[in-house]
Amino acid sequence: MFYSKKEIQKLIDNLDIVQVIGEYVNLKKAGSDYKGLSPFKEEKTPSFTVSPVKNIFKDFSTQIGGNVISFYMKINDIGFIQAVEELSQKYNIPLKKNRGYEAVNRETEKKKAVNREYFEIMKEAQIFFRENIEKYDEALEYMKERDFSLEEIKKFGIGFASSSRDDLFQYLLEKDFPEEKIMELGLAKRNENGEVDSVI
Repeated sequence: MFYSKKEIQKLIDNLDIVQVIGEYVNLKKAGSDYKGLSPFKEEKTPSFTVSPVKNIFKDFSTQIGGNVISFYMKINDIGFIQAVEELSQKYNIPLKKNRGYEAVNRETEKKKAVNREYFEIMKEAQIFFRENIEKYDEALEYMKERDFSLEEIKKFGIGFASSSRDDLFQYLLEKDFPEEKIMELGLAKRNENGEVDSVI
């Protein structure tokens, strides 16, 4: 969870449950409570009750009840964190995220960036092989024997890997991809002589 129980409770305690729910339900005072028509189903007799003393609501027609956050989640069909952050901003009640959240978030973004680069490398490798097939007559002839037309080859993204030792590796380097990332993806490796071989 991004917020401690203490911070969540602070939000609940500082929100005016009648004010929040009153934006969605026409509430009328009834003793120490407030009543209105259910926002969750059609009804003619009010069965929806808000208790500012207990800081809860109860819809007796649907048996839905809870605190101000659960109401906001239900009425807007959103998740807990989104509800907490929207209520915090809307009613100007600042909340502190758990210690370490920012570090975790940075790490997550870092992993996403790495994965994006891996995806781009694999995408370029696919383009390389896809374009490569048209450069080799034997490859096209083989596909023709398998009843594939040039249009079908392009449609299905069929590629060709030649016997050249490091053509894919050099192609990816020319696209400014880091050598170590190409290796990590298994698209190339160093042989016993220290030379780089494309492995596909």
